[in-house]
Amino acid sequence: MAELLLPKTHQDFALTAYWDSFYKKRDTKTFEYYGEYSDHCVLLHKYCRLQDKILHVGCGNSRLSEDLYDAGYHAILNIDTSDVVIRQMTDRNRHKRPQLTFQKIDITDTAFDDAYFDVILDKGTLDAMTADEHGLDQHTINAMFTEIHRITRVYGRYICISLCQERSLKAIVQWFDSSKQWMIRIHKIQTADMETQTSQGLQLPVFVLILTKMMPPKQDTPATKSVYEIATEDSVCQRFDTSDQLMSTIKDMQMFAFAQKHLSKLHIGEEFQIELWGKGNTNNPRYCLTLVDSPRSSCKNGKFAVFIVPEGREAEWLFSTNTGHSQLATDAGFERLVIVHLQRGHQYKDMQSIQDELSSKVMELKPDGLSHKHQIPYLSVGDSIGNRTIIYEGQSDLSGEYIIEDVIVSDQKFRRLVFLNNKNVIQSEGLLRKAKRRKNKKTNQSNTREEINHLYIACDHHAVIVGGISLTEQLIRNYDAGFKILLIGLGGGSLPMFIHRLLPKISIDCVDIDKAVIEIASKWFNFKTDDKLHVYEDDGLKFINRYASNFDDGNMYDIIIFDVNSGDNTTGMSCPPKQFITGDILRQVSTILSEKGIFMLNLVCRDGELRAEVISNLKSVFKHLYSIKIEQQINEMVFAMNTVENAIFTEKTKDKKKGKSSKIKAVLADWVLNNINIIQDKYNKFLQNFNGNMEQNLDFSKLLSNLEQL
Repeated sequence: MAELLLPKTHQDFALTAYWDSFYKKRDTKTFEYYGEYSDHCVLLHKYCRLQDKILHVGCGNSRLSEDLYDAGYHAILNIDTSDVVIRQMTDRNRHKRPQLTFQKIDITDTAFDDAYFDVILDKGTLDAMTADEHGLDQHTINAMFTEIHRITRVYGRYICISLCQERSLKAIVQWFDSSKQWMIRIHKIQTADMETQTSQGLQLPVFVLILTKMMPPKQDTPATKSVYEIATEDSVCQRFDTSDQLMSTIKDMQMFAFAQKHLSKLHIGEEFQIELWGKGNTNNPRYCLTLVDSPRSSCKNGKFAVFIVPEGREAEWLFSTNTGHSQLATDAGFERLVIVHLQRGHQYKDMQSIQDELSSKVMELKPDGLSHKHQIPYLSVGDSIGNRTIIYEGQSDLSGEYIIEDVIVSDQKFRRLVFLNNKNVIQSEGLLRKAKRRKNKKTNQSNTREEINHLYIACDHHAVIVGGISLTEQLIRNYDAGFKILLIGLGGGSLPMFIHRLLPKISIDCVDIDKAVIEIASKWFNFKTDDKLHVYEDDGLKFINRYASNFDDGNMYDIIIFDVNSGDNTTGMSCPPKQFITGDILRQVSTILSEKGIFMLNLVCRDGELRAEVISNLKSVFKHLYSIKIEQQINEMVFAMNTVENAIFTEKTKDKKKGKSSKIKAVLADWVLNNINIIQDKYNKFLQNFNGNMEQNLDFSKLLSNLEQL
């Protein structure tokens, strides 16, 4: 195994004694940690002229000056503080390169004339001097920069090849920025000595900083504005207003390089995410990339592809869950699929412009062995990139910042509420439709306006809740006699409005703790109260507690629904908050629930142990539990009851097939099917009379077909 020639501590990098020892151990072998000449020659030839006087600072035993000499650059002076390396390099080049000189000189204190050199070349010297922040000698670093400033002519350049770690980047940018006489441009080198880096356990990209010395400002004349630029792979320069923006962008580029290295360790089925930020928006990334690798045996279409998720569809199961991503990757049939989400707060012209913008970055995420010349297939759903318009931004005292946005998906326009502390979750959603206004008496003309279609259910679990109403036997007998529902968690109000339109004789009480949410439902989602539909601004737990303390037997609820988001993704259960399913609260719910009533719980739980705890708490209070897991979602609707007068299921035996044992399948009882038919008939008639609007056609029997007993 090769000897690892690295210092014991970071501070050793700045010590002359360390480098003397280093070069003695290494003998005449060159040390090209920052890349070979071939990695840098294009930039060096661009910024250095053959006749330039070049000072190579901290030359070490690098071949850089030798390669430059062989390319025609003969006015090069190499300096270093190590006697050992100066003797080695002098002996190595005495006969082959007689004009290439090496001298032991400390760059912090030279005897050169002012403005003597055209180019100062530094390959890793600054990094060595800033190797450890605790041993950082700011005085020595400032002395080096002062000397470089003094001996460089106007329009000359300080070319610094560096890893641009935070300490070295901050030191160089702040000093030269304060001089008000230097322009700063940074290039990222794509091909460094990655084999050396990998063997040393490092994964840092190499940068070349080009600092150009400008004319000093005239006396009593304001200094010109500083220039900060980063040159991209295609040599296009991106300019920044402040040095902080420049350094932040370099840090992002380094993090991207770390991400690239992680990909070599990515396992099949494992995901990796990375964000790409644009210049104009510092609050939100421009793109979010998710990488999914699939088994080679299933990759019939190739090695690498990119899938663009249209705006507005990012919350769908296929595009928002690990399982969905795996399914998408399998269907696409590529060894590695990069799933790209377009982020809020940005404008996207069309699919081609997105491809042009992403092409160079996604190629850096390609699988090993794939050529950089590979033509990347870009996939999507249809030809449209979607359309998203933020129509309102607000602040809730309880839930934080939120946005109201209109999104076009498959030619349908939806209105959504999204809280920015959980921006990947759609809090509420409704389908917009055009409705005619009354005729203007003066002009005798009518116009249209957009409103929420309350016969459309955007959330699958809401549709299951509506179908679940049929599990109450008293629906048939008591529908016209005081049937009552309590809903904890209003959201945009789409669920209570749907039930109210479908079953207008049912009384519905809605409770939400957030005043802003109630206002949003009214202003943006056309939620309206009347004598059968009420809303209360209150803590749901306190509302239940007070109701349980003061109610009478004739004022019980027939259905109680918990549809409350916790807003906390760290617990493994995002709906409901844990305090809503304690034994005490569930007993209070049971107290105010009618004898044959149903408690419905929207359960969103990724933690198996936590789900088991919830089910155990429910079973300690309620005698009968049923569940429906929503297809392609993590939502689960749980139905809890204390009294079931007639069995919900009827067992039927399937005919025995040849060679197979007979199976028993539980099917819904006739009384349940009758209730389902009542709801289905009302729904179908409403649709027929709703101006032919058939944007959605719910099948409540199918929705309840996966009901199972817990």
